[in-house]
Amino acid sequence: SEMYLSINPLPEVNLGNDTAICDGKSIVLDAKNTGLNYIWSDGSITQEVTVTQTGVYNVEVTDEIGCLGKGEMELIVHAIPNVDLGNDTIICIGETVTLNAQNSGFNYQWNTGASSSELIINTAGKYEVRVYDEIGCADTSEMYLSINPLPEVNLGNDVVICEHQSLVLNAQNESL
Repeated sequence: SEMYLSINPLPEVNLGNDTAICDGKSIVLDAKNTGLNYIWSDGSITQEVTVTQTGVYNVEVTDEIGCLGKGEMELIVHAIPNVDLGNDTIICIGETVTLNAQNSGFNYQWNTGASSSELIINTAGKYEVRVYDEIGCADTSEMYLSINPLPEVNLGNDVVICEHQSLVLNAQNESL
C-alpha cells in the first residue's frame, strides 16, 4: 500500500512595518491570503481591518487543514497640535507683542523664518506659524499686527501772560 504525504506551506502573513499616523486618520491592515480564515486581535474575521487607535494589532491566518500563519504590527497615533495666535492686534509705535505658538514638544515654523515657540514682534504685517511633528501632524494660525502712530501734539511757542489772564491750549487730534 502506498501513501502520499503533501505538506501545505504555512500562510505567509506580513502586515507591514510599525506605523505612525496623525489623529483622525486610519490605515487598512491586510492579512492577504484570500479565501483563508482570519482572526484578528480585536475579534474581526475579515481579511482587512481598518484601524485608528494606538495599539499592537495581531492576526492569525489558517488554511483548511489548520496550517497557521501569524502577523503583527504596532500603530502609534500622534496628537494633532492646536495653535491659536489670537485676534488681530493694534499697538502703538514702540510697543511689542509676544506671540506664543504653545504646543510644547512640537516644531515651529514662522513666516519670518523663526523656529522658536515664541516670537516678539513690533512691525506691522501678517504673522503665521505652522506647528508640526516629525510625521507631519500639523496646525497653523495667523494674525495681523497693525501699528498706530503716536499722536502729534504741538501747543505752540512758550507764552507769557499776566495774572488773571487765560490762554486756550489745543492738543488737536480731535478723533482721539
